[in-house]
Amino acid sequence: MSAWDLDGELRCSIDDKGRVIIPKPFREPFEAGLHMIRGLSGKCLWLFPLDEWPAQRAALLAHLTAGAGAVDAVRFLRTGFAETPDRQGRAMIPAPLRDHCGLKPNSAIAALGMGHRLELWSAELWQKQAVDVIDQVAEIMAAADLAAMRGDPEPAP
Repeated sequence: MSAWDLDGELRCSIDDKGRVIIPKPFREPFEAGLHMIRGLSGKCLWLFPLDEWPAQRAALLAHLTAGAGAVDAVRFLRTGFAETPDRQGRAMIPAPLRDHCGLKPNSAIAALGMGHRLELWSAELWQKQAVDVIDQVAEIMAAADLAAMRGDPEPAP
């Protein structure tokens, strides 16, 4: 669906006016504009390239039409904001979205490339979240047969 494949974790900051400078390696997909919503996977923001937002929204809505939390999830999709970054790559984050994920003026932000979208987290909150994620991934990997991934020789029959 998306022409972009954003990868990586970079730091940036939010200024006292509520603007974030999108890190240069992530900037190109958002030059013509972006649509930001509250993240559906934690206290973060999801940023989509503006021209891809209608298709992304349709795909998300298709997955959110059932279940107890569907109405709340749809609210997140319908209460986003469109923004066009300036020449320096700065984008205004409206107060309701800053409040949702705890972005304070002049604080550090973790920008995560998530393939078709960019996630923005309070760096402090992301650090705590990452510890939990690492523990979960370690458990999953411990339960998986990783011999082939490591290139270990197959055991003799």
